[in-house]
Amino acid sequence: CGRVMGDVSSMFIVYLLELWQWGAVDASVLSELWPAARRAAEWQLARANASGLPQHLVDTYDILGLNQYESSTFSSVFHLLAMRAAAALARTPPLSDSSFAAACDAAYTAGKAAINAKLWNASAGYFRSYVGGDALMADALYAQVLADTLGLGPLVDDDQVVRHLERTLRENGTPYGLLIQTGRYPPPAHENNNQDNAIWMMANPNLATLQLWRGVAVDDALDHARLTLDRWRLVLKDQWAVSGVTGGVGYGAEGQPWITSHY
Repeated sequence: CGRVMGDVSSMFIVYLLELWQWGAVDASVLSELWPAARRAAEWQLARANASGLPQHLVDTYDILGLNQYESSTFSSVFHLLAMRAAAALARTPPLSDSSFAAACDAAYTAGKAAINAKLWNASAGYFRSYVGGDALMADALYAQVLADTLGLGPLVDDDQVVRHLERTLRENGTPYGLLIQTGRYPPPAHENNNQDNAIWMMANPNLATLQLWRGVAVDDALDHARLTLDRWRLVLKDQWAVSGVTGGVGYGAEGQPWITSHY
């Protein structure tokens, strides 16, 4: 649709590393695709050059319009993931691009410092959804799920992740799942708030996954995933047409399919 998606560009790098790690591509394919992955990383580097974080990126949570702000946590953590993944790829024996790996390492270090300076709310213990406000996005740390899966380690400090998840459960929890964003508009029925006051199906399973990696008891973590998944299995009983977004609270669509069916 003419949009350059920051997380999609990052995912090209991530997928290539994943395929290499899991033996799905050989050295010749890795070498063939590396120039495209490197260009994606260079694009991220250029977008983050001014402040350490990529600015005004569109991402897959496009309905929230986070690209209107200087930087968002979702796109910024994806930037850190892209730098870590690109550095790992650059250091593989088929590529041995050590100078580019070092550039990605430096960008990661600068980006992490910028996230802490611009987006971490130290007193309340969470990452702000975007620069210039105190909103809380439920799935802001999705890129950390991918980093954990790939063995790339914590992109931000683990204690920050734990505190962020705890705050998310307190502020964004509903009987139907996590509201995707709180704190930007007054709840529940502000004229601009229907998008924030909604439940995106990725948020609960991702939060559960992050908790599992950080030692939360298995049943306690999985209960957060069951909250949304069992709504489709046991309440709505429609696993064929799972929607990407269900209704939030206070405007007549509570827990009901709302946007993007067959997700």
